[in-house]
Amino acid sequence: MIAGPPGDAPPLSVILEDTDPYRDAHGHPVLPRQTSGELHAWQLSVASAWDVVTRLLPERAAACAALWTALVPLRPPWTGRGVSSSAREAYGAIAVSFTTDPVRPAETVVHETAHIAFGALADLTDLTDPEDRTLQQVGWREDARPVGSVLTGTHARLALLEFWSRRLQELSGRGARAARARLHHYGRQVVADTVDEAARCGFPMHSLPSARPLGTSSVRVLSREAPNVTRRRGASSAVQGAADLARGPPGVAGRRR
Repeated sequence: MIAGPPGDAPPLSVILEDTDPYRDAHGHPVLPRQTSGELHAWQLSVASAWDVVTRLLPERAAACAALWTALVPLRPPWTGRGVSSSAREAYGAIAVSFTTDPVRPAETVVHETAHIAFGALADLTDLTDPEDRTLQQVGWREDARPVGSVLTGTHARLALLEFWSRRLQELSGRGARAARARLHHYGRQVVADTVDEAARCGFPMHSLPSARPLGTSSVRVLSREAPNVTRRRGASSAVQGAADLARGPPGVAGRRR
């Protein structure tokens, strides 16, 4: 087990899910069963990332700990870019490729738990017209997205704006410039949606020339366009019990068998 973060940070308990035959639900290749050495590396990565989350966003840490209960290891893409995902069909799980940089998985935790929280809310109540099949352009993908995906993506990027704003405050020099670039990147993505929607509603604004994606997003969230009453009922009990989750030592506690 790994020692917890200092201060009053909430504990985190996450299962490394590397054997469940249904874990491959994220659109990226999953890794096979991890060795003891690889499991230890994941434990160190999660603990370091949790330190970053609790330091930068202490007010969000408890929600992140309650919403994140399983980690699915993904195979790193040949491009070398990290990938991560959360899925409505796998509540509480975050799939991610390995990295030794603690900031990247910390960003992933904030991003994907925002998706998980919004997906749970969408399972409890209709946030959009279930019959609406229109597609909207977004600032973070080239392809048009359903309205529900626009909302959940915007919600997650607002969390990332907060993450990088806090990260920028603790850096200087080259690191600060990189953090500022990330902050502006996500800010442009969110503003692009606001500008486009305002114009559609008859209130035209000057669009930002750099509001389109810098490239295809490597972060993916699966969403369901139409409501499902059975799944909504299941999600309701899961959401109500979220506060009882994530108790125990932080980091990857072990494997779910």
